[in-house]
Amino acid sequence: MVSASVSFALRDAENGEMIFEHNSSKSLSQASVMKLITTAAALELLGPDHIFTTTIGYTGKIRKGSGTLDGNILIKGGGDPSLGSDKFPGCYEKFMEKWVSEIQKLGIKKIRGRVIADDSYFDYKPVPPKWNWEDMGNYYGAGAYGISIFDNTLKIHFQTGPEGTKPVAGMIEPEGSDISFINDLTAAGSTDEGYA
Repeated sequence: MVSASVSFALRDAENGEMIFEHNSSKSLSQASVMKLITTAAALELLGPDHIFTTTIGYTGKIRKGSGTLDGNILIKGGGDPSLGSDKFPGCYEKFMEKWVSEIQKLGIKKIRGRVIADDSYFDYKPVPPKWNWEDMGNYYGAGAYGISIFDNTLKIHFQTGPEGTKPVAGMIEPEGSDISFINDLTAAGSTDEGYA
């Protein structure tokens, strides 16, 4: 860590007495260390047994003969940051198929209405206005949303060529994502330095 900048201070919570410090007056960007603060706040405010929920329901009436719902399917987000996340394998596998199965068990075969996603669980901006664009375009820059599916990530796979050429966009995940974008990337080096 010869070139690293490190600043650290540990104080006694009871009396404020300094226990250990290293460059404690040096100002540094907190980066991922802030995860400790947000985790501690979540444990304090929500408790260690808190479970985020996403609920599904409907409005209107189901016509028994045709299985038509004259109404809407409602998806109400509860701030779950892990719904469909590949960081939690096995936790939400095929969750959309399970939702459809539960809707079908109610006798619904057709919807004469809309599928409404309610993302209003949090009442503030999901991404702080001072975040760097480079950070927001990466998996670790996801904001806090009432509904967050697949880590709110769109994966664009590129086929890269020789240095200086433009990579060609290939597969986009999740499939069926109706998105258009301008590709200003240039192949260089062997690491991913691109951002959206």
